[in-house]
Formats: sequence, structure tokens, C-alpha cells
Amino acid sequence: MVVNCGLERAVANTIPELMAPAGTLDAGLTAFDAGADAVYVGLPRFNARERGKNCTLEEVGKLITYARRIGRRVYVTLNTLVKETEIDDVAVLVAQLAPLRPHAVIVQDLGILRLVRRHFPQLPIHVSTQAGTHNSAGVALFERLGAERVILERQVTVSELARILERTEVGIEVFVHGALCCSRSGVCLFSSWLGGWSGNRGKCKQPCRRRYYSEGGNGFFFSARDLYSLDVLPRYIELGVTSLKIEGRLRGADYVRSVVSAYRMVLDASAEDRADVLSKARAVLSEAHGRRWSSGFRTSADFSNVVEHRRMGVAGLLCGSTVRTSQHGVTVLVTRPLSVGDRVRFQPLTGEEGPSFTLTQLKVNGRAVQRALPGSECRVPVAAAVPCPARVYRLGRRTSDMGRRTAALPVCRRVVDLHVVLAVKRIAVRVDNLPIPVWETSVETRPARKRAVSAADIESEFRRSGGTDIMAAGVSASAAPGLFLPMAELKRVRRSFWEWVREQTPAELFTAAAHAALGRFRAEFAKSVSGMGPALEPETTVLVGKGKPNPVPLSRTCRVLDDARVSEADEVLVPDLCPEADLPQLRRRIRELVGEGIRRFRVTSFFGLEVLCDETARTPDLVIVASFPLPICNTLALRSLLDLGVRRATAWVELDAPALEALIRRAPEHIELFVFGRIPVLRTRSELPVNGPVRDDRGRGFVVERERTETLLYPEETFRIPERLGFPCFFDLTHASLDDGTPVASFNYEHEWV
Repeated sequence: MVVNCGLERAVANTIPELMAPAGTLDAGLTAFDAGADAVYVGLPRFNARERGKNCTLEEVGKLITYARRIGRRVYVTLNTLVKETEIDDVAVLVAQLAPLRPHAVIVQDLGILRLVRRHFPQLPIHVSTQAGTHNSAGVALFERLGAERVILERQVTVSELARILERTEVGIEVFVHGALCCSRSGVCLFSSWLGGWSGNRGKCKQPCRRRYYSEGGNGFFFSARDLYSLDVLPRYIELGVTSLKIEGRLRGADYVRSVVSAYRMVLDASAEDRADVLSKARAVLSEAHGRRWSSGFRTSADFSNVVEHRRMGVAGLLCGSTVRTSQHGVTVLVTRPLSVGDRVRFQPLTGEEGPSFTLTQLKVNGRAVQRALPGSECRVPVAAAVPCPARVYRLGRRTSDMGRRTAALPVCRRVVDLHVVLAVKRIAVRVDNLPIPVWETSVETRPARKRAVSAADIESEFRRSGGTDIMAAGVSASAAPGLFLPMAELKRVRRSFWEWVREQTPAELFTAAAHAALGRFRAEFAKSVSGMGPALEPETTVLVGKGKPNPVPLSRTCRVLDDARVSEADEVLVPDLCPEADLPQLRRRIRELVGEGIRRFRVTSFFGLEVLCDETARTPDLVIVASFPLPICNTLALRSLLDLGVRRATAWVELDAPALEALIRRAPEHIELFVFGRIPVLRTRSELPVNGPVRDDRGRGFVVERERTETLLYPEETFRIPERLGFPCFFDLTHASLDDGTPVASFNYEHEWV
């Protein structure tokens, strides 16, 4: 199949793709109007911003059709972790999405990646930042698994990015603007630990934005400033980054317009004009109200500046504060003008996320007004409880109504992939994604005197379908050398082909193809996971700290790679963070341990699979176990690991009991339970402004610890769930003891992981 809807790896010194968020159809159209090359959009389920409004399948179809007509791109996010019982729901959604042919789907879960690659190969795959890819080994793994693009996690420096780009050909995407998470991508359990609202499921309650208390004072110790990159765009162009991503699917169309316009200005500026344009772009960008800007994790020196703990980490422009509330509304003391149509958030002083509303009515001195001026007390009717005291932040302004424009947009559900072959006196067109005959016709070719017709000429012409009822997603062509074909003749042939293909391809044909793919997937998914590889004995494994003995009789002893001695370890744990510069040393250390006799390794990140897969080619008797924080929530993801040579995988610690049971029931031979240990709920390369115990305003305790090159946040409680007799179990005793009397918690095990 000749289809490549993703953008190829950019050539150095060419302009990267500028990608914008589209939380709504209006925001998507606004992004294109402002100059975005692509947008990314989520459906109501299975995307990392499920808290937002998101788009319906019909709206996504409209956006894709519009983008294809104007030569832009739409990527659909399916970037959450998925329970075993949700796999069929995801498959149905992909089957509904497939006929619309988004230019790519963005995935985090290894199971969804497998589903798309094996059964819907016409959909290009981009790997989400949630997969935590931060070095070239991780990029190489996902390239091997079928990804066309990898979105790096945000905590990669520019120097690390440069080294990664030197070592890979797959497309690389980086974030350039918007909100930053304090935690490394895909491993934050903070919100989930406090009530099951998981960032890995698009439900994060943003506890990192709240106020915390330590012995040395209080502050917003985990609240990162926003990312800003206008001044580093020339470097990204020079490096050959494929795509520059703007964060903000929870933001409105006015934010999207300002940010996209600013970045477009700088990207399109010549080197001579760049300084002047940069100043103007900053002025435009300042209209997009957010947190204070930072360089993010651009250099290692920036790691200590990302968090500004003395300032509440709230997006928006401060416009007032609440002075009193009642059953029917809230009174605001206005410090900056507020207007009907503004989007505002009422932010409690604790930093917890407050409710947000669009202002539909304002009253000053009992009279309805369109605009409340500074110094006035303004009455705002609200439908939900509003905190008091609270600060009022404007998140956005009313934008022009796009109702008529969006209502008129068509949806194209007939999308084809073409391969055109021009020979002497003949032209043939093959439709690669449908079982219909090859179309052929005679043409008036003759030897070229000056310029021969090229494959690019043919591809450009055949992309024009003459309407939006049927369109081309991918067009490839070949032409016999030295032929001249009049442009009028090429246009005539193109029109004839599209008339023919319209008659040959009713919409039901595309639906039937997607339904058939869904049926094939269901048949494969129903097969047992047992027998996919030799199972290990159901032993208990205990990870212990440096120099400490294993206190659990008849168990395997696991030690961290840096602390491993062959005489003291049955298994070695490979760390989940390895910056690009440290990869050669990591590979050497693993090879040394193998040479000394270690034959069992515990991999905790996707990049580790690539490193160990390289090693198993030389040492076939190595045993690989996949373990926390590498997420395995379903048997589709497990199958991918088994294909890569993994013998056993630890079930993801966020799973609730029913989800865990569903996974174990289908794969008892290859699943291990994490039953005891102190789990870091936040991992960051930031140097945080606090160390040791901290508490939130509700008295919940945590401990901040700096370990090697990371800062980790541990809850006071130790994670513990029931062991199962005769079932593989994993204990992590590096930060906990079996008999120290520390309170325990079962995380989501006893309530729903949402």
C-alpha cells in the first residue's frame, strides 16, 4: 500500500510543521486560519484531555475533510492507557475513524499501537509524549513497531534532542509552547493516587498546581511555569525537527489564534528580519493569557528554574476576586475589565483547580451590563458552587461565531489511496485500499523535446478529486522516462478517472472494509495469550537497596543496575531514565553484567526493551521481565511485549481490582503482581525548591527526595495489595520495609480507576 499521510522527517534547515491544539471544531478552524500546518484533536474517550470538551466523530470528520481540501493535516489522539475490558470499545472507535482517514493517530498504549498497525494499517501512527520517549533507543523501538513519528517527552534538553536526531530517521516532534507538567511524561500518578483521577486516562485533577506545606514554609512546590520557545525556533529548524507542537486543547479559539500567529510569524521570517519579527511575535503571544513563561527543560541549567513556587500556577489574566457568594451567584470585585462572553476561572487560594464558566450575564448596581469596569462590584450568576475567597482569572475572550461555517462543512467518508503509472500511450490507476479493478485508458504521449512529465506532476494533478464527496489521502506515481503529456490531456484523464471511481466506490464499501478489519481483530483478540512464549516459574521477586539483604525467604533478589554485584543478584533492574549521553555507558554496563553471568533483567521503560533486545541477539538465554513504570494494562500490550522477547510483565499499578482480574484471567502465565512498595507518584528532572516531608491543605503527607539525576515524590503510605498463592509477585523494598509499621494504601485497587 502506497500511503504516507504522516509528515516525513524534516530535512535540516527546512521549516518544521507547526501543529496546534483543537479542543473544539472552532479552535481547529481558527488554527488553520492563523497558519497552523496541522492540528491534533481528541474524541470524547481515550484521549489525554478527556476533561475537555473534545470533538464528536462528525466534527472530526469535518475537520479532516476541510484540512485535506486545503492541504493541511489532522491527527487524532488515542493516547491513554486502556483496560482489558475497554479494548473492544477502542477497536470499534478505530473502525469508525478509519474511513475518515485522519493523517495519523497519536497513541500511548502499546495495545492500541498493535491494534492500529495490524488491522488498520492505512492509519499512520505517532507515538505520544505519554510514552515517555527520551532517548534514541526508545525512538528506535517505536520505529520498529511501526510508528512514523515519535513525540519526545518534554524533559529532553536541546543538546539531547540534537543527539537523538543524529541517530534516527523517523520523524521527531517536540513541544514548543504551553503548559508544562512538573512530572516526566507518562509516569505521573499524583492525581490518580489522590482519588483515581488519572493523568494516564485524561482525567488529571492537577494536584501539582496546589499549595503544599513543609518545615521551611509553604508554596506551590510542583507547579511548573509555561513553556515558551519563540527564540529557539531557528535552532529547531537547523536540527531538522519534524513538528513543533503547541499545547492547549483545554484552551479556547482566541488562545489558539494568538499562539499560532506568533509562532507562524517567526517561522516564516527571514534571518535578516527575525529580530524585528520576534519582538512583534512576543507582543501577539502576550494576548494568550497563561502562566509566566520559561525555557522549560531546554538546558540542564533550566531544571532549577521551571518551578516558581512562590506564585500560584494558574493560567489566565487576573481580573478580580470574589467577595461574597449566595445560592444564585457570586459577587466579584473587578480589577481588570470583564465582559459578557469571557471565559473565567474562580481559583481558590489553595491552588486547587477551581470551576470555570463563560460569563453570560453581568450586573453592576443591579443593572445588566455588557462590561464591568475596574473598581466595580459585579454580580455573576453561576450554576455551580464557587469558592470564596477566590481569585478570578480570565482564560479567554469571546471569538466570532463560526456556527454557519462549521454547519456547512462536509464530511468525506470515501477516501482512497492511489498509485498512478504512466507508460507509452497508456495510463493506469490502482486504488490500493479497496478491492476494485485497475483503471486504464489510452493517452497521447510523445517523446519530450524540453520537459518530460514527472511523477510529481501526476501526483499533484490526481490529488484533485473535483469535490469533497470522495478524496485522495495518498497519491504516488511513476512515469516512463522522456515522455511528454500535454497538461490538458492529463487533466482530462484525471477527470475521467474520478468519474469512474465515484461509480465504483459507494460509501458502504468503505464501511464494509472497516467492519471486516474489526472482525479480523476480534477473531485475533479472542485467541488465548497462553502459548505465545515459554512461561517462567511463579516465583516472588524482591528489589532491595544497595548493600541490603533480601529478607524474603525463597525469593529472587533484584538489584538496581548501578548497585548490582553478580554474587548478590538473581536479577538486575534497568532504570527507567537514561539521557541520550548516558546510553553508551548503560549498554556497556549491561554487557559487563552479561559477561559476568547475569541472565535476567527487569526493564522499566520502553527504551530498555530496545537495549535488551540488542543484547539478546548476542546472548539468547537472557530473560527479560517488563516492570513498573512500564505500563501494561491489557493483553494486546502484553502480546507486543511477548513478541519482543519479554517473558513476563508486571500489571500496571493503577489498575483497579476488576481491571486487574480481567487482565490476569486472560494471561495468567505472563503477568506478575506488584504487591508492595513505596511508589513515586511524581518523577521529574527538575530541582524542586523543597526536600523532605510536605503536606497538602488536607493533611495528606508526601516525601520529596533527590535521587541521582531525578527528584521523586513519594506518598507517606506504602502501596500494598493482596498477594496470591502460587502467583508471581514483586516487592520493592528500596524505600519501604515489610515490618516498619508504615501506613499502607491499596491505591486504586479497591475503587474505580477512572
